[in-house]
Order: sequence, then structure tokens, then C-alpha cells
Amino acid sequence: MSSPYSSSAGHVATPFGEIALWRLLLPADLSRARQRQHVRAEAQELLMRHYPVASWQHAHWPPNVPTPISEPQRLQSEPALWLSWSYLQPAAPQALALLAIAPFPVGIDLSAGHLLDLAGWDAVLQLYGGIAAPPDPLDCARLWTRIEAAEKCVRTGLREWSVEVQAQRSRCKLVELPLASTDLAATLAWLPPRPRPAG
Repeated sequence: MSSPYSSSAGHVATPFGEIALWRLLLPADLSRARQRQHVRAEAQELLMRHYPVASWQHAHWPPNVPTPISEPQRLQSEPALWLSWSYLQPAAPQALALLAIAPFPVGIDLSAGHLLDLAGWDAVLQLYGGIAAPPDPLDCARLWTRIEAAEKCVRTGLREWSVEVQAQRSRCKLVELPLASTDLAATLAWLPPRPRPAG
């Protein structure tokens, strides 16, 4: 039986395979910590329902996320699937999360223009993106999702901007995702799969 909170948001085609996208409607009354737990549980359920055991047993979860698979078991082989997610609770009846699953490194981020005023956007975009904030808060949110999605894709965690950091982020292919809300922005980032060692 499928979860009442998750629904397919489609696929993004790449030269190396498809990235599956999922939209998760989270209960609006959850705290941030409970939202995080809910997203992890939904991600595990989606993996078990839609992917072979051999794939999800070797999935690469986002950094610092407890997984249902033991670390020694996960390290026995290259990840067969990569996961990334992002969630926020805007001024709406239900909170929203986006989840991406792919057979290669992937990152996804979701943000909203109303989360910061222009001074706040300018501060974070200059610190982490090396760029000044544009006058439209939604454009600020779009730029922020590009930064966060790329950092998730390269698996480093959010870092202050530098020439070296920007060079690492620029390896990622970025795709802006369409959303129904006029205040939300989302970006998907992916990297080609790493060459498998000759055997």
C-alpha cells in the first residue's frame, strides 16, 4: 500500500540514466526534527517499494543520516543508488519535501523567497555564493537552491564560497525544477557516475 504522503513527481532524463523525483506532503503540525524523521521513513519506504533489494541495500544516503543498512554492509560495493532530499514548511496548509533517487550522485534543494528579506538573502548569497542578491526574493531562492543542490551532489556539506569551492560545484549539471507555487524554487544537480574499476 502506498503512502498517503508521497507521489511521483516524474523523472529527469540524463545520458547516464533517469533521476526519479518524488513529492512528499508532510503533516503540517510536525516539528522540524519530526519532519526530518518523516522524510527519512518515506525515503526508505519508496526505496523498498520501487527498487530491487540489491539496489537499495547499497544506497548512498545523504551525509550524517542514520540508515537502515549497516555501514560495513554498505561499504562492500559502490552505491547502486544515490538519494537526496530537501524540505521546508512554507506558509501553507501542508509542508512539502522533494526527494531525488538516481544511480549516480545527485542533489536536490527546495527553498522559498519569503524565507529571508533581501538583506538576509544578500548576506547568505555573498557568503556562500560569492554573489550579490538580485532584487526579486524568488530569484534569490533560485540562486540558493543552485548552491545547496550542488553541495549535496558533491557530498561536502554547505561551504563558504571560494574559487576552489565554485570549481567543485561547477562540475554538477543543474536543472531548475518547475513548481506550482509562485514563491517556491527547486534545483536538481547531478554528476556522471564514477568509472568502475577494471576487474
